[in-house]
Amino acid sequence: MLFQHGLSSEDYKIAFELTNEAVKQGNEDAKWLSAAAEDRYLLSINKKQKWGTQFKGDGRGGWEQSPMDSDEESGVTDVMRKSKNIPIRSEQLPLFLDKTNSNS
Repeated sequence: MLFQHGLSSEDYKIAFELTNEAVKQGNEDAKWLSAAAEDRYLLSINKKQKWGTQFKGDGRGGWEQSPMDSDEESGVTDVMRKSKNIPIRSEQLPLFLDKTNSNS
């Protein structure tokens, strides 16, 4: 978790590698974190995310999903998202907004 909230691409890459190892060892909670670390790493190297776990302020006080490859570009499907405990693509932003609003 510390590397996931690091400051550099290298930190995010390490988070991705460590969480993948945790997934291999059967850690169910690491599935989502693995995808989030990969998305954060991709964004940090100026590529689009592929799982849909990262959001940013829209400059008007709201939120938007960070740039994301299409499913065809990334090869990630909603079935794959569900296997990592990630909402399907069409539900990601609404669920994030609901969660953000309920934490206010």
